[in-house]
Amino acid sequence: MFHCSIRPEAANEIRAAAEWYDQRELGLGSALVADFENRLASALKTPNAGICVGTTSQGTEVRSFRLTRFSKHSIYLASAVGKPSVVLAFAHSRRSPKYWQARLR
Repeated sequence: MFHCSIRPEAANEIRAAAEWYDQRELGLGSALVADFENRLASALKTPNAGICVGTTSQGTEVRSFRLTRFSKHSIYLASAVGKPSVVLAFAHSRRSPKYWQARLR
């Protein structure tokens, strides 16, 4: 579906967040995943629209994209022209803002 990869840690974060929301209200986890997928599709079309939050060890910019409905969640996407994009993290705003930076290597 997407022309990018999702790091296993980020996939686990998405899954854990969806499970957390489903425990609060059945179906809310699916809504979170749909919001993630829509925002990721948008981010892949316009990768420079996100807020630059760092660079990988190869010099690829990492940008943050806040979800629409679940606006306390952000996608951290590394993308560069001619290279496949990578979702490094899926973070909640209450989490330590730089926890994912160890994944930049």
